[in-house]
Parts: sequence; C-alpha cells; structure tokens
Amino acid sequence: MASGAAWVPGGELHEEVDAVGSFAAGDGGRGVGAGNRGAGNFNRKIWAMESPTSTHDVLGAPVESASFVGFPAAKFAAPVASAALAASAPEPQVIARGRENERWQLGLGFTYVKFRSPAIDASLEGVNSSVTYFTNEWFGVEGNITAAFGRKIFVDDQTRYAGITGGPRIVMHQQRWEPWAHALIGIAHVNPQLAGVGKNGVAIQVGGGADYPAWPQISLRVEGDWVLTRLYSQSQNNFQLVTGVVFRF
Repeated sequence: MASGAAWVPGGELHEEVDAVGSFAAGDGGRGVGAGNRGAGNFNRKIWAMESPTSTHDVLGAPVESASFVGFPAAKFAAPVASAALAASAPEPQVIARGRENERWQLGLGFTYVKFRSPAIDASLEGVNSSVTYFTNEWFGVEGNITAAFGRKIFVDDQTRYAGITGGPRIVMHQQRWEPWAHALIGIAHVNPQLAGVGKNGVAIQVGGGADYPAWPQISLRVEGDWVLTRLYSQSQNNFQLVTGVVFRF
C-alpha cells in the first residue's frame, strides 16, 4: 500500500490512499473489507480534527472531541480570556487631596499695622491681599499687598501705610489646620512726609499664620508679621496682624 498525507493552507488535512492491488491479493473479500473499515476510521479521525466542535463525523459515527492536544478547547479559552482582560484593564488611580489640584491661593482680609518711629507712632487699619502659587505640596511663591490708614497728624496730614512685598511661603499640612511661614521683601510707603526725607523705603516682612479649611475651597486665616522698614534715614520695627479668608483653586 502506498499512502501519503498533505497539509493544505486553510487547515484541512487530506489523506490519499493508493489501494491499487494492495487489498485485492491474498485475503480476497476479507482483505478488502478490513481495508475499507480502516480507511473509514482514519477519515473519521481526520474530520474530527477539522471540526473541533463536532461530536459526530460525516458518516454519523461518534468521534472524540477536539482534544488531540490533551485538553478541551473550551476549558483552555476561558483562562486565556480572563488573563487578557486582566492585563488590559487599567490599574485604579488614587488621587490624593493636595496641592496638585489647589496650586493657587487668593487671600483677602482686614489688617492692623503698628508703625513706630521717633517722628510718627501710629496705629493703622486697612486691607491686606495676597496671591500665592504653589510649585509643590509645601513650597509656594507669594505676592503681598497692604494698605492701611490711621488718624490725622500735623493738622491735615493723615497717616497712611502701604507695603508691597514678595517671597517664599512654606506650608505644613496638618489634619485640620495648615500652619505656614513666609519671608518677604519689597517696598514701603508712609505718609506724611517729613522734611528732608522721602516717603518710600525698603520693607522686610517675616512671619506666619494658619489656615483653617471651613468650606470647600475656602479657608479662614489668621496671620502675624514683624515688619522692618527703612524710612526717614533710620529703621523701624513694626508689626502687622491679618484676619480674613483664603480662596483655593
């Protein structure tokens, strides 16, 4: 008997059997019948491999499931699909509440300034505003403006104080309160003007405070600063208090 197997692109396996004279000699009809039965069993195996989901071959006889590699295809597909979904699913992200979403702060409040010098000793009240941009969770860059007004002196001159400063701010995050400190430098303007000296000079503002988050995106603030000014050809040691609100965005 001459036989040969051929694999055709597309997945079908064909068996060619050349039975010329192989079963005709020797055993007669019995040989031919046995050869036909063997060919039929082999064809059933071939059709079973071509149709993994079928339980019968083309002749109607039962055949084994597509388990020629040792296990059913359905049991193999389920773990593979689950593993593929698990690999493609994105990992859950944990977003922490902090400066990543609140980089800016705008502070507005009332201020009290005590300006002390040999020529002018005044208590002034006014407004204070600050803008801070945070580069990370604890460090920010601040700009600060103060405008305060006091009583009249020298007949018709009203005492006025204005300060424009800027510098770093450091924040410490606690469970409720957020204490912070800053060190600012800029200019100060004081009225009235004295004879022979200017009204403008250098201002150094060092201090700190604490913010209390009372509402979403809004905090209450208390602040105290030591303010060193250089006016009237001499230095003045002053202090400043601020109470107000802070908007975070």
